[in-house]
Amino acid sequence: MKIQNVELVRASDHEEFFYIDSNDPVYEGDPVGIEWQEKDDSPFDFPPEEVFFTLFNNIYWKPEDEEE
Repeated sequence: MKIQNVELVRASDHEEFFYIDSNDPVYEGDPVGIEWQEKDDSPFDFPPEEVFFTLFNNIYWKPEDEEE
C-alpha cells in the first residue's frame, strides 16, 4: 500500500467536533485530525484507493443531528 494525499482536517462552522476534557466545541479552523489515502501498488485500478481519517486524541466527533 502507498500513502497519498495526507491532509490536516480542520473544524468547520458546524459544531460537530468537541474537546474530550471540556466538551467545548472546537473552534472553526482549528485542526481536529488527519486524513490520508492508501492505494495498492498494483498497476491496475483495483482495489480502489481507501480514505482514512483519524481524530487527534483530545477530540471527539458528534454530528449535529445526533440526539443525546
